[in-house]
Amino acid sequence: MKRIFVIAFCVACLWVQQGQAQPLKSIDDLRDVTSKAMGYVVTGDFAAVFDTMAPYWPLPESELDMLSMQTLSQRNMLGQRFGDTVGIDMASEKMVGDSIMRITYIEKLDVHLIRWVFTFYKPVDEWLVNAIVWDDDIDALFY
Repeated sequence: MKRIFVIAFCVACLWVQQGQAQPLKSIDDLRDVTSKAMGYVVTGDFAAVFDTMAPYWPLPESELDMLSMQTLSQRNMLGQRFGDTVGIDMASEKMVGDSIMRITYIEKLDVHLIRWVFTFYKPVDEWLVNAIVWDDDIDALFY
């Protein structure tokens, strides 16, 4: 009986480890994860945006859930005003030193746009999400 438990425990540990996201080690990893998140923006699956970023964001799950719910609520109000998403564009990448990276996307809507800003921080050798901000500040795209 002990042997079955030990084997089941080892299999469970391996299964959990395989389900975990790989650490963000390179700038290409940051590009990949933000591109994936923006793919969910296009489909309107804002919970998946935050789920995609959660493994790299050192916030409690309850705070991430709250951010996701607030985003969904606010976006439902904006949808009536700005229309549907018609596409996305990569707007810019900015690096500060070797430890801060910002990737900005534009979500194109029927009559306006939303700016999505992903900021990453690398304390040692892996990148972490520092912030995700979205707004309709077109002027900020020119600074």
